[in-house]
Amino acid sequence: MIPTPKLDDRTFKDLVEEAIRLIPQYCPEWTNHNPADPGITLIELFAWMLEMVIYRLNRVPEKNYLEFLNLLGIRLRPPLPASTVIQFKLNEKAQYAKVPKGTTVSTRPSPEGKVISFETDRDILVVKNLIRKVASQYGRHFSDNSAFIENPRPEGFHPFAGQQVCERYLYLGDEELAHYALGASLRVFFKCPHPSVSALLEALEFEVSSENGFEYVEPIFSEQGEDSIVLGVPKRFSKALVGDVTSWFVRARLVGKPSEETSLIDAVMFSLESPPEGILPERVFTRTAEEIFLTHEPDKRFLPFGRDAKAGCELYLKCDQAFAHGGALVRVELPVDHAHEAPPNASSDLVLVWEYYSLKPRKGWKELGKVHFADDRVETKEGALLQDTTRALTKAGTVIFSVPEDIAKVEVNGEEGYFFRCRILSGDYGVPGQYELVGDRWVFKDERPLRPPTLRGVTLHYRQVPHHFTYVFAENDGVLSDFSAIAKTEGKPFQPFVPVADASPALYIGFEDSFPQEEIQIYFELANESGIKEGTQPTVVFEYFNGREFKNLFAEDETLGFTRSGFVRFVGPADFRRSKRFGENLYFIRARLEGGGYVEPPMIRRILLNCTGAQNFTTYHEHILGSSLGVPNQSFKLPFPNVLSGQEVWVIEREKPSESALQTIQEEEGEDAVFEDPEGRGYFVRWHEVENLYESGGNSRHYVKDIVRGEIRFGDGVRGMIPPKGDRNVILRNYRVGGGVEGNVSANSLVVIKQALSLIEGATNPIPASGGADLETIEEIKQRAPFIFRSRMRAVTAEDFEWIAKEASTFVARAKCLPCKDKEGEVTVVIVPKVPPPQRGEEGAEFVKPVPSSELMLRVKKALDEKKLVSTIVHVTRPRYRDLAIKVVLVRQPSFSAETVKSEVQFRIKEFLDPLVGGKNKKGWQFGRQVSKIDIYHVVEAVPGVEFVEKVAITDMNNNIALDFVRLEEDELPYAMKVDVEEVSLERFG
Repeated sequence: MIPTPKLDDRTFKDLVEEAIRLIPQYCPEWTNHNPADPGITLIELFAWMLEMVIYRLNRVPEKNYLEFLNLLGIRLRPPLPASTVIQFKLNEKAQYAKVPKGTTVSTRPSPEGKVISFETDRDILVVKNLIRKVASQYGRHFSDNSAFIENPRPEGFHPFAGQQVCERYLYLGDEELAHYALGASLRVFFKCPHPSVSALLEALEFEVSSENGFEYVEPIFSEQGEDSIVLGVPKRFSKALVGDVTSWFVRARLVGKPSEETSLIDAVMFSLESPPEGILPERVFTRTAEEIFLTHEPDKRFLPFGRDAKAGCELYLKCDQAFAHGGALVRVELPVDHAHEAPPNASSDLVLVWEYYSLKPRKGWKELGKVHFADDRVETKEGALLQDTTRALTKAGTVIFSVPEDIAKVEVNGEEGYFFRCRILSGDYGVPGQYELVGDRWVFKDERPLRPPTLRGVTLHYRQVPHHFTYVFAENDGVLSDFSAIAKTEGKPFQPFVPVADASPALYIGFEDSFPQEEIQIYFELANESGIKEGTQPTVVFEYFNGREFKNLFAEDETLGFTRSGFVRFVGPADFRRSKRFGENLYFIRARLEGGGYVEPPMIRRILLNCTGAQNFTTYHEHILGSSLGVPNQSFKLPFPNVLSGQEVWVIEREKPSESALQTIQEEEGEDAVFEDPEGRGYFVRWHEVENLYESGGNSRHYVKDIVRGEIRFGDGVRGMIPPKGDRNVILRNYRVGGGVEGNVSANSLVVIKQALSLIEGATNPIPASGGADLETIEEIKQRAPFIFRSRMRAVTAEDFEWIAKEASTFVARAKCLPCKDKEGEVTVVIVPKVPPPQRGEEGAEFVKPVPSSELMLRVKKALDEKKLVSTIVHVTRPRYRDLAIKVVLVRQPSFSAETVKSEVQFRIKEFLDPLVGGKNKKGWQFGRQVSKIDIYHVVEAVPGVEFVEKVAITDMNNNIALDFVRLEEDELPYAMKVDVEEVSLERFG
């Protein structure tokens, strides 16, 4: 732009010199022209005063230019308030509390005493509720994003993508599986309505619980047509928590795709079988006829009935693993040892009885069967099984029996458990010898020597009959279902594996509690708002679970389908119910992608509850501007210079407006724009603000607000109506004061609540405020005005779109219009917001990556829609940044400090690549212009203290590759994410 010429370019020095040159002409007798002379001092004072006059004179063209623009209706753009989100904290003892609209939250006073205040823009219900679970699911894939609840990360998470497979599991649990961990083999039986059980078994993989989760276990037996599978001994097996149950679990994972018919299960059971080498009893006791208990080691030699084996002696065997389940087949190996002596000396009437303890029909030991030595016969009760090949423990062999169904625990010698005992009912194993008096001599007689049986140990083998698991759970999509009861009832089949419930991608949010039946709002902050684009908005439906199904919440979605940050509002449903999903029993709301898609997937940074929007202004409800004198062009001073748009100007008129005037007023200001004064002074009429009065008629109730002078001005009766004469009848209501870049405060700065709110403990802004802009400067309007004349505020050319985008807000620093090459009639406007650059020498100075907020993009979109052609489709987006890491190897001049040179090189490189002040012209790096090493060489070589540059390396961090030059797309800008400076010595170069 051509600089404004100066009407008088003389300076203070010029004025002093000119006055001294004129002294000989007008005062020849004045010969002392030294600065110490009082007369010269007066000349300098005169020159200083005259310089002030010249300064004001030189501003006359600028003033006339601005007045000319004002005459044409072109005015300075007003300041804009920053906006943010305020989150309130509820008292622990309260259930909920209401925070009214207009609640003021401010920063703490600065050292200068300045306070920045924000007002909430909506009533909010603060509830005692917490977000406990956030999970994304698409088909069988899901991701647990709950870590973002407390610790949001800049990159965010994808709401509609899963990284883990959402498996289908069947959990089978029982305390008896502890024996499986000790080496017993496990056989799992499936009873299904479908005849082909093998189809289901082939679709399952089995795992066991361990300290590191569930681990795969290899099946060792499976045949086609079988209804069971035998699992090998696991390497590690421990208890696990499934739902609310801690037990030993085997898990079947669905890896195949069986049909719905073949996966239907009627019952699932299991049996344990001892390992081939058998197991040892847990306890072995002998109870002598004198009722003395002897304890034996089951793997050592011992006398099962003691040394004096006779009627009343008993052998007790305890083994819960083998005896606990009725119907189990048990084989007891009894290796009777008589290799070095004669066999046990059993009497002909020796009878052993095997017994177990039962509670039915009454407590006591019940007979399982009798073993007769004389005829090697086993006598059993009806329905009982007992086999003995030891012939009453006189030779090595086995005893086989079936565990009765009514077996019960009993305490023996202080040990409680399942016991079997063998008792000598009659007879013995010989009689101890004794001396008898025969005549006059004592003779030792041993007609039936005492030789009780000796065992080399006891080993048990068992095989249980199939019986039901205690716990049967199915997990589908993270939802746990309990089939424990129905799995024990034959004839009632159940389906443990259900198809994928949600064909559409969905985001699940689990809450600790339900909501009151009032308006609730949840804030979603996106890490990569995709911009405001027409015709591409995806359809996201918000639903809640009512105990049976997910129902529509009919929510108000400000995020436009997660394309920008914003609130989602809904009324708390009365039938909100808990559901078990992703391992949690919570109140779930889901956001389901019903239609459409994304060019760039949305990334949610955080989800906030108990939040509301807030703007950087203070609302005042009424101020009397003054009295109308009934004269043309009367103006009234505003109470504050920075009154934002949206104020209401009311005039008390004695007479009610006519019907035609009333209709016009209501069209401009609404139905409530006219009402009668309760005090009888006339009628309150709300007047309408316009940019200028050139199109206003003599009866138009219009006014103009001049933000530069801080006043409002009415018409002259020809262009705009003159307010009726009255006393204190011009009133300003509901006006807001604030705005400016100072409102762009950092996160967690707004912590002081100005009003007293019951049950509210505190507040803060979890995200930084943005969108605040100052009043447009003179230089900015001088650059903008020619465009307005040229374009007539109609967006036709690319330059028109760019200027209108900058016209929308003073916070827009740059705009780039890109035609959509593959879509005729569509344009994309990329905007870059203003950010304060760091000052040179600032410690740790970083150039902020300028990213426009969704509010700013909406504001630009609205301005462009008002001025574009009807057939044009406009998209407003943020720039794409190519993150670069730059390394510089240089030689420093000895006279400069290493730290100073390093800091300056880093600052110069970041400044050169900055989107706002970068490039050779310092007006920001051009969109799409490539970055080359030669540019960096020139920048570094110009830094004072750099002798020469040895090497420059550029790494594209987006693609993690080293490049000599970086080609950028037309909507891309570079960003120096990292700059490393390495100093080398000059000596290495010789």
